[in-house]
Amino acid sequence: AKFFEELADVLDRVVTFSDQLYLVGDVNAHFENHDDSAVADFIELITGYGLTQCVVAQTHDAGGTIDVVCCRQPVDVVVEDIRIRDR
Repeated sequence: AKFFEELADVLDRVVTFSDQLYLVGDVNAHFENHDDSAVADFIELITGYGLTQCVVAQTHDAGGTIDVVCCRQPVDVVVEDIRIRDR
């Protein structure tokens, strides 16, 4: 809950700054699991700010999509070519 509150606060501050906005990172929520409440909450939050999750491929070496690249609609960015690297 605290994460979503803080993310909403950040988005409130930056959403009016530029025409294009990207939200990128590892949010540790499995986006392929549509029954996960954290995923539903995240999608609802970003949708409210006009953002769309653009990653459509697995981002974890064990499978699943836990990383996001979100941008404003209309979406002309589709992230399909994911390379997983060890740190």
